[in-house]
Parts: sequence; C-alpha cells; structure tokens
Amino acid sequence: MQRQNAIVATIAIAVLLAAGGLMGQEPEEGAVGDPPRDTREAARTDEVGSADGHVHALSTGWPLPRGDVHATGASGGRGPTAPVVQWRHDTGEGPTATSVADAGGTVYLASFGRSGVTVRALDSSNGDEIWVFRRDQRQIVSALASSDGLLYATTADSSVIALDQDTGEVIAEFRGSDEVSKPTRGLLPLPDSRLLLSQRTEIRCVAEDLSEVLWSWRDPGYEGEQIMGPGPLSLTRSGEALTTSGALHALDPGDGHVKWRYDAGEFSLPSFAAVDAQNRVFWRGTSERTPGASRELLTCVEGDTGRLLWSQEHPGGYPPAPAISEDRVVLTKGSQVLSCRSASDGELLWSVQLPHFRGSLSALSGPVIDVDGRVYAASGDSVVCYALEDGQELFRERVSPSLHHMILPGDGSLLVVNSIGSVYSLQDGDNQAAPGIE
Repeated sequence: MQRQNAIVATIAIAVLLAAGGLMGQEPEEGAVGDPPRDTREAARTDEVGSADGHVHALSTGWPLPRGDVHATGASGGRGPTAPVVQWRHDTGEGPTATSVADAGGTVYLASFGRSGVTVRALDSSNGDEIWVFRRDQRQIVSALASSDGLLYATTADSSVIALDQDTGEVIAEFRGSDEVSKPTRGLLPLPDSRLLLSQRTEIRCVAEDLSEVLWSWRDPGYEGEQIMGPGPLSLTRSGEALTTSGALHALDPGDGHVKWRYDAGEFSLPSFAAVDAQNRVFWRGTSERTPGASRELLTCVEGDTGRLLWSQEHPGGYPPAPAISEDRVVLTKGSQVLSCRSASDGELLWSVQLPHFRGSLSALSGPVIDVDGRVYAASGDSVVCYALEDGQELFRERVSPSLHHMILPGDGSLLVVNSIGSVYSLQDGDNQAAPGIE
C-alpha cells in the first residue's frame, strides 16, 4: 500500500501529466459481478504433505510469464491430478502476452482485436470478468506482470501502463519511443519496486513511479539496429538481471553494468534464462552458426560468475523456456518431444513423444511443473501431464485446438489459453465438464 500511495502521488508531476495517451482520458473499464476484491496480499502459503513424503510450503499466484522472477516455470502450489474443464471464458480476441495471476485469485489476460488493446481481469474460480481495460490503438500488449497490487502492461511502442489490480484504473504510465518496431519483450519488477524493461535495442531501468529512466544498457557487441535481442528478463539468486542479447548477460540492477557475460557462439534467439535454487542458470542458445545451420544447446552456468558448468546439444527450433524443479530441467525438443535432464550434469533422464502435435504454437509456451512433481505440457489440442521422476504419463485432457500458453497458479487449477483468446480452467472434478463445455 505504501508503494501504491507513492505512485498515486506522483501522477501530479509534470512528466505524467504531459505523457499523452491515457493521461487525461477516462479508461474504459468497469466492474462486473461482485465488488472489487483486495488482491494486495502476500502469496498464500500452507504447509502440507506431498507425494514425496516431504512437507512443502504451498504458495499461490503466477505473477510473471514463467511464474517467478527466476523464470523457473514451477509453481509453489499444486496443479490438477485428474482434471476436467470447469469453466471457459471466450474473448474472441487473440492473446498477445502470457497471462499472469495474483495471489488473490484473479487472472489477467491481454488480447488484441478490432477494438484495439484489451486487458481483462477474470475471477479464477468461475471465469467471470471483474474489470476490462481497453485502449483504441493499433499497438499490442507485449508483456504483463503482477506486483504489489499493480498490473503492469507493456505496449508495442515501448510504453508501460500501471493498472490497479482491483479496478483496472490507470495509476501511472511511462511513454516509450512511439516506434512499433521497438516492442518490449521483457518486463521484470525488481524487489525494490523499480522496473526493468527489455526492448528492441536496450535494457531500461524505470523508477517505481514510472516517471523516469534511471539507467539504460545496450549490448556493445551490436552495431546499429539490433535484430533479435535483448530477450526476456529474469533474476539470479544473487540478484543479477539476466538477458539474452546475442550472448547471455548478467547486469547489476543498481546501475546496469555487466557483471559477467557468457557467449555460446555468434548468435542466439531471445529466450528466458531460468535459475534454480542453487543459483545455476539454464539457457537455450545456439553456437557455431554457419549459413543455413547451427548447433542448438542447453547450457548451464554459475549464476554469480557465469562460469560454464555443462552444455548439451539440444535441438528444438525456436527455444521455448525450460522448467526447473528438484534438480531437473524439463524442456521440449524438436517441438514434438518432452525431455528431462539432470540439472547437475545435463544427463538425459527421460524423454517422451508428445501426442496430437499439429503444428500449433503450444510448444512455444514451455512446460510447467507443480510442487508435487507433475509436469504439464501443451501439445496441439491437449494438455498432457507427466511424472517428473520418470516421465510416466499421468493424464491427458483434450481442451481446444491451437493452445497458446499455460499458467499454473498453484491453487489446484491449470489455466490454458488458445490462439483465439479462449481461456479454459482445468480443475479436479467428477469427470463431468461444466455446463456448456464440450
């Protein structure tokens, strides 16, 4: 609350009054159903026993595209064990960013349609709309992040909008470059409430109140316009900000200087770098690029120094993010295979063929893992669950063609979004889908 009060106070300053766009306009939002709920709470935790006989602290929420600031793709809570689709919400608009969920039971979805940019807040228990924010412009929302009662949304012109999570009201706005060719690929709230933005040409650190850029960094290895990087952002356990910009860079979030750099070769597609509890960084990159060919690698380096620990060849086309849990790394291979490697040395532990693959975008979302070691993967029109221990298939549930991404809030549900903006909630039930769900 102290943070939100500070942000509200800064709206009076000139930089925000002169920002244009939303400033001076009334956002088109409205509460639907029950009155707004207070979502400014810490992630709910409960100590419970799990299948491995240990006691875990379960936490709920999925505030960032890969779950947390370390991009682990793993939830501190449980997912479904024998699910059916309990509810479905159709937006009729294509999703433009991975959805996020706060600890209070609200899911946030960004989409783009004829009416322009839309951000929706849905009740995770039934799919009802809580509020809708719209802006009539030809710029998509490229990233979402939930932090301390605020929902941050970045647009294709490198702007950032801070919305109140309860109401959808605009709290503050940072105006970007007004160049659609420079979208924001990464958005990362820091522990001290500053924001890091990964944009087409540089990394920017923006003040808590969105009033100014505190520092910026650009990879000196690039001359002129950067084609691919920098990529999405994550944090090491020692606090460095990770980004892929040709190479893997670790930046000091205080001033943006490079603390270490790991270069796997001459070229890398922008992708998440995931960090485990031992501060090991797992990154999918390419090496030894030649005309028409390259070696695709899964690489593990030390989070505090960037020293190489191991590297394994792991083909996979565009690199979806890995998921890490219990000394294991799970990721897709060749868009049709799900594999699990040891986080200690990269040894292949198991590999399974994904069913029903039909060339959809689902493989790009990356697998997710719950606290009990269940691995969820989207393939074609289905969600398939495997045991992290040995790759045994636990269930598969047909959902919808062209699955786009999944999030795992940790409250027993798995939320799946398809490429036309329909949201499905998979929860344990009596094998009977909700009325109206086929």
